[in-house]
Amino acid sequence: METNQQVTIESLKQQMGEYTKMTEQLPFAEFSDFYRQLIGFLQSDYHLLSVDDLVIAVAICRIVGTNARVRGIHSDPNKKKFIKIAEKSEFWRDAITARLKTEGVSEEDLAKREETLFE
Repeated sequence: METNQQVTIESLKQQMGEYTKMTEQLPFAEFSDFYRQLIGFLQSDYHLLSVDDLVIAVAICRIVGTNARVRGIHSDPNKKKFIKIAEKSEFWRDAITARLKTEGVSEEDLAKREETLFE
């Protein structure tokens, strides 16, 4: 993803969709760049997101966090960085999930909506 482009929830969703179709592991630099764009976007625009956009954001955070957690298990030169990425992604996932609950989205509904996002 180009850094001179404005990051939107749709651009993040599109990029994540491409990543989920990959058969090889994403290089750390690209993984880290995507993560920084995601977190920067959430820090600046979280309060503006609709329920639909929050569902996309929580799904992306879940994927990034899970992937980082798995990659952090291995003896990798970026192990500590992956663990930090996982923790921050999980923090955002939990915060967004809590907000969705206040918006009336149940865990079951959230799970159903997340399932179809990157098919």
